[in-house]
Amino acid sequence: MRASPESVGRARSFIAAHSDTYDADPDTCQAIISELATNAVVHGSNGGRCEAIIIRFYLSDQGPVIEVWDGSNAAPIAGRLESMHESGRGLAMVELMSRTLGYVPLVQGGKIVYAILEREQA
Repeated sequence: MRASPESVGRARSFIAAHSDTYDADPDTCQAIISELATNAVVHGSNGGRCEAIIIRFYLSDQGPVIEVWDGSNAAPIAGRLESMHESGRGLAMVELMSRTLGYVPLVQGGKIVYAILEREQA
């Protein structure tokens, strides 16, 4: 999807429509994709040179996975939750809501930021 603010809402709708498929908490999924997609749009569009982000949501052996691909080579850095800054705490919150938060740099440039979630108990 386009690296634009409107894409964050589209990403949230996509995740909400599929969270039950992977036994994942819809509210947690939407909070995580909101943060990851916003970061991709704001920080990962590589100064506007990257026009798209890619969203993936799938079930792995470790649990549901949310991925966001963007065009920036910069590593995502989680801020401190107790910080008084108005930004920078989102990735720290994603760390708390997920089993694992990580990223993979891509050979062709850009990166994939991912969060692995717990499956909901039936």
